[in-house]
Order: sequence, then structure tokens, then C-alpha cells
Amino acid sequence: MPDQSLFIEPVIGPRDIAELLAKWRQDEPLGAEDQFPDVADAPLKSEDVL
Repeated sequence: MPDQSLFIEPVIGPRDIAELLAKWRQDEPLGAEDQFPDVADAPLKSEDVL
């Protein structure tokens, strides 16, 4: 097996929550394909177990 190495390099990015939120504001908004789908299942009915 050949020698394998894992390199972890630092990533320059937001350093706190304010910078992260400012970065997210610059991203394009989520589209319809990024939303949760509608679920047609009805919730389960409660059962009297006692």
C-alpha cells in the first residue's frame, strides 16, 4: 500500500458569528429545490394503552 498523507490546511473564512451572517447575506437566496418537501402523511393517532 502506498504511503498516504492527510493534509489539513487552514481555511480563511468568517471568524465570528457576525462575519458569518454578513457572508450569508451575500449568498444568493435558496430556491424551491432547497426547501423541505410537503409531507402528505397524517400524524399518528393516540392510543389508550392502559
